[in-house]
Amino acid sequence: MPTFTRRHMRLELSPVGYPVHVRDIIQLRHTIKDMLKGLAFLRKLGYVHRDLRWANVIRDRYGNVRLIDLEHAGLEGTPDHFLDTWPISGVQDGVYTKSMDNVMLHTMIMTYHSLIQDDEEALNFMAKLKTSNSAEETVLHPWLCD
Repeated sequence: MPTFTRRHMRLELSPVGYPVHVRDIIQLRHTIKDMLKGLAFLRKLGYVHRDLRWANVIRDRYGNVRLIDLEHAGLEGTPDHFLDTWPISGVQDGVYTKSMDNVMLHTMIMTYHSLIQDDEEALNFMAKLKTSNSAEETVLHPWLCD
């Protein structure tokens, strides 16, 4: 918070968070779980993120994962301009729905396919993620439970 005096202003700058670098399956599970909690919060308010990609995920100084870059977030079901990152097959009638956030999250996780390819529970989670509309329900999947 800036502090003002008659002649001086003191401003402390610190990063909001750091890029997420997943090194193992435990970090991947933790990251996905936090992302789903963020999506659940948005959905409770009727919103969808619309721009899920690794560049829009950070880890704060306490290790929590945060979704950022919300300028494309909006109410579910409202028409919006089409982003280049959206899979064409998932957008119905030019409307972005919460199931599209799940498809985008699925695409993000697939960049770590080598970590999950031999884990039957992880593959089961991935299948559920693609078909579920509920982040609250998906976050309770056994693969994400510690």
